[in-house]
Amino acid sequence: MVQQFAQMLRTRTGEYLDAWLEQARVSQMREVQSLVLGIERDKAAVFAGLSLPQSNGIVEGKVNKLKLIKRMGDGRAGFPLLRQRVLHALERTLLKVNYHRTVLRIRSAESTSLRDDRVS
Repeated sequence: MVQQFAQMLRTRTGEYLDAWLEQARVSQMREVQSLVLGIERDKAAVFAGLSLPQSNGIVEGKVNKLKLIKRMGDGRAGFPLLRQRVLHALERTLLKVNYHRTVLRIRSAESTSLRDDRVS
């Protein structure tokens, strides 16, 4: 049962959700039946999560990083230091993104130049 649900997650096959829920309802495992009740409370969201390619993983990662920064200063610093740390982390992230974009542009320009040289 659990492996089947994991397979639906990996392959994004939400169309099998109803069949899986029926199998899980008749199972004797209390944990699986509890999972079924939780899924049925927000079935549309679970179906979307199993079917759509979009993900909120990036947002969750940013929230996790913010909470980590907050915990690091817990009880020792006030809001001004927390703000400074968050802005510093954001600045580092933006620098990394800009660096990677620049590298990609350079690689793209190099490959275009190589193709132009072959054509000439």
